Amino acid sequence: MEFTKGIKPLQGAKDWPFWKDRIMDVLELFNAVEIVEGTREKPVLSDNPTKTEQDDLIAYNKAASKAKIVISQCVSDDLHQRISGRLSAKEAWDILVAQFDNKAEDQLFRQCLDFFNMEWDESEDAPSVLTRVKTNTVNSLLD
Repeated sequence: MEFTKGIKPLQGAKDWPFWKDRIMDVLELFNAVEIVEGTREKPVLSDNPTKTEQDDLIAYNKAASKAKIVISQCVSDDLHQRISGRLSAKEAWDILVAQFDNKAEDQLFRQCLDFFNMEWDESEDAPSVLTRVKTNTVNSLLD
């Protein structure tokens, strides 16, 4: 799918915020954001469905299928194994959100706390402090 070519596969929590933003852009293009968020329900056909009802169901199914393809094509092989048996894009999305959403926010919060709690020793010059900040940031990303 050409719209996902520039999106690197999701590997873990450190990739999640950027990955989620890019995937949401693609899902928006396919009118599928509401599907994965669970705010758009699958239309139910009446006993004698109208053309509009049928068209709504076709549009929903098309968007849901595209959402599932987008998500499954843009995750690592390990993550794909976790979500591959899911019946819907929403179920796959819910698994990813449960696994990474809070962790990414926690990681950013920890980085901010570390940054603001860091003390600058009077004997250190600015380049040394910046090097320490970079080192601490990289190390916290690897945790």
